[in-house]
Amino acid sequence: MAAVKSLGYVPHGAARALASHKTRTIGAVIPTVDNTIFAAGVRGLQDFLSSQNFTLLLASNNYDLEEEYKQVEALVVRGIDGLMLVGTSHAPKTIKLLQDRGIPFVETWSFDEQSPNPTIGFNNKAEIAKMVQHLVGLGHKTIGMIAGETKDNNRAEARLVGAKEALVKLGIQPLDHLFIECKYDVDRAREVFRKLWLSTPQPTAIICGIDVIAYGALYEADKMGIAVPEEVSITGFDDLDFSRLVHPPLTTLKVPSYEMGNMAARKLLEAIEFRRTPQSVRIDARLMIRESTARPRQR
Repeated sequence: MAAVKSLGYVPHGAARALASHKTRTIGAVIPTVDNTIFAAGVRGLQDFLSSQNFTLLLASNNYDLEEEYKQVEALVVRGIDGLMLVGTSHAPKTIKLLQDRGIPFVETWSFDEQSPNPTIGFNNKAEIAKMVQHLVGLGHKTIGMIAGETKDNNRAEARLVGAKEALVKLGIQPLDHLFIECKYDVDRAREVFRKLWLSTPQPTAIICGIDVIAYGALYEADKMGIAVPEEVSITGFDDLDFSRLVHPPLTTLKVPSYEMGNMAARKLLEAIEFRRTPQSVRIDARLMIRESTARPRQR
C-alpha cells in the first residue's frame, strides 16, 4: 500500500471489472441539466453511491426518447451496473436493451402501481389533485392550467389529466380552453398567461405544471398590473428554492427530489447485490401554501 501511494497508482477499471464482473458504476439519464429539480435528485443519487464507493455517469436527453435511447446505449457500452431513468415514458427498445442485458433500472419522478417496471416517486395525478382541492376549498370555480408539454412526458400528462379529473370529482366542469400546454420556458409562460387572462370567462386561479412556468405567469401578471392573489391565484409544482422568494411567495407542491435520487441509489445497489428487480417506492409530495393563493374576489 505504501508503494501504491508513493507511485500514485490508480486501479485499472476495466481490468477490475473483468475480475469482479462489476464496474461499480451507475448511470442516470435525466431530461435536462437546466432544471434544479433534477440536479437535487442527482445529488441524492450520487451522495449514496459515493458512500458505497460507486461512481455515477450522467447523461441528459432533452425530453427526446430517441436521444434517451442513444444515451442509455452509450452507458450500457461503458458497462454500468444499474440505471436511473426519469418518468415512465421510454422507447420500447430502451427497456428491451436493459432487460436483455440484465441491467437493473428504476423509473423516478413517478409512482405507478400498475407499471411493469420499478418506479420510485410520487403519483402525479394524486399530487395535482391536492392543489385542485386547495383552490376549490378557497372558493375557486373557474380554474385554468398552464401545463407542461405532454408529448413524451408522462409526468406533464398525468398532471394535466389529474387536474381535470379532480375538478370533475369536486363537481366542477373543466373548461378545455383554459387548459393550455406550454414549454418549460418563462417567456412562453408569459404569453400563455396573457392568453388565459383574456379568455372568457376569466380564470380566478391558474395552476402551473412546474414552478418555472409559474414564475412566467407571476411576472406577466405584474407587468399587466394584475394583483396576485387578489385578482388571480397562481400555483406551481416543484418548490424550487426561488419559489419562497418571489413576490408573492408561491403556493406549490414540494417534490422530494433528493429523497427520490437517494432511494433510487439504495434500491439499485440492493438489486445488484441480491440479483433481483428493484422494489418500487412511493414518496409523496407536500403542499406548500404561501401568499400566491387566496379566496377569489367577487366579480
